Amino acid sequence: MIELRGEPEILDEGRGLVGIRLGFSGLPEAGVAATGVRRGGCETISQGLAILPGPSVVIDLDYETFKTGAEVLLAVKADGYATPEAPRWEGMNWSWTGRFQASVQEGRPHLEWLP
Repeated sequence: MIELRGEPEILDEGRGLVGIRLGFSGLPEAGVAATGVRRGGCETISQGLAILPGPSVVIDLDYETFKTGAEVLLAVKADGYATPEAPRWEGMNWSWTGRFQASVQEGRPHLEWLP
């Protein structure tokens, strides 16, 4: 089991994408992780993201997600998946998930935890 350490860090990367750095305890110091994003009935699962020092992972969201004030579900699986294609969301057995409200505050992307 992994636990989120602190608040998600917003990395404004430009090109219409906003990186969200999530730091975890219990995440291996090296290797790969799978991440998932669910928003408005759509989902994306990515594999092969390198675990960064901290240890942490970065999930990219499009700036439009923040501009429209969308609710997003972010997910991380510490050991990725072993199949050539990602399993369905429900079959991923996520290590961590968190629900957030995306918005723009004072001209900057912002995420707020939702219960």
